[in-house]
Amino acid sequence: MDELKKSLQGVVETDGKVRVANKDLLRAQAIDRLVFNGVFHENPEIKQAARNIVRDQAGRPKYRAGERQGAGHPARLHFTSL
Repeated sequence: MDELKKSLQGVVETDGKVRVANKDLLRAQAIDRLVFNGVFHENPEIKQAARNIVRDQAGRPKYRAGERQGAGHPARLHFTSL
């Protein structure tokens, strides 16, 4: 876990909650490392921590894929033959 914290020093600060200290460095360098660690790291704690940071920084989408904005239910697809 210390390895992950060191690699994010000056980019992301964690004091109970994750906060971006430098958005430019996050976008330019750290996000790739976080995604890689979140997928491929052998330590499950580091894998989960990296995933949590990515999710926290991504924010919550306004609506989910397949939903019409504001409708709250999946959009329906209608197929017709030509």
